[in-house]
Amino acid sequence: MIEFLGIKTAGKGDASAARLDPAWSPPGNPATVKALTAHWELATKHVVHFSNQSHVWKSLNRRRLDFIADDVLTVWDDYAAIAAHPMIQRRGQFTRLRYPN
Repeated sequence: MIEFLGIKTAGKGDASAARLDPAWSPPGNPATVKALTAHWELATKHVVHFSNQSHVWKSLNRRRLDFIADDVLTVWDDYAAIAAHPMIQRRGQFTRLRYPN
């Protein structure tokens, strides 16, 4: 979500909030950007090198994951408000997609 919301630059072919809705711009608050960038740095260690760096898990726990999710979803809610589309849900409204068997 951090890349999608524009805090970190997404890849050329990746979807982004700004590409879907030109009215969106990433948050300008330096503290928010700094916090989300730090979360992104931590998360990329786990996503890219998951099996090779199990030692990194020592710095990650449920409390830290909840903190990261809260920061990211705060910005996501700003995007959802601007997008104003029924398929773009706000925090607490997310539903699981269920695929037929």
